[in-house]
Amino acid sequence: MSQYDDLDAAVLRHLGKHRSLSLLDMTSGEAWGEARRIEDATGRPAWRIVGCRLQALRKRGVIKYDSKFGWSKV
Repeated sequence: MSQYDDLDAAVLRHLGKHRSLSLLDMTSGEAWGEARRIEDATGRPAWRIVGCRLQALRKRGVIKYDSKFGWSKV
């Protein structure tokens, strides 16, 4: 189990509630709280952690990015 599993699940739940979003939209709620927890453990900025997880989910084919609409589930 990866330290990012809870964050990935929170991001997917957030995307399930909203049609699409930008990285800025992720700076509140459950996903941001989980990113802050990882930030405290690793020292990496929370915004960078969320951005990297969005890219990881995109590479797995779970979400996609559109320059007009932002992040959304596939």
